Amino acid sequence: MRMRKAESLHALLVEVYGTKLRRGEEMIDTAPASPRDAKLLQTDPGAPMLVVKRLSFDSEGNPVEWGTSWFRGDRITLVARLSARSR
Repeated sequence: MRMRKAESLHALLVEVYGTKLRRGEEMIDTAPASPRDAKLLQTDPGAPMLVVKRLSFDSEGNPVEWGTSWFRGDRITLVARLSARSR
C-alpha cells in the first residue's frame, strides 16, 4: 500500500485508517513550568503555564487521539465568541 502525505493527523486517520473522529474533550488547566518546559519555551522555571489536554473519540466511542499542549501564560489570549440561541 502506497501512503500519500496526509495534511493533518485527522486526515491521516480518515484516509489511511478509515477512522473518523466523532467527539472530543479538552481540559484547560494551569501549572508551573518545569525546568524542561521552561527551557523549551524560553521562560522561567515555575512561570505560570496554560495546559490543554485533549482526548478524541471515534464514532464507536474508542479513544483515538490524546495530547497535551503547554502555552506560556504571558503569551496567550483566549477568545470566546458567544451568541444567543435561536428558538
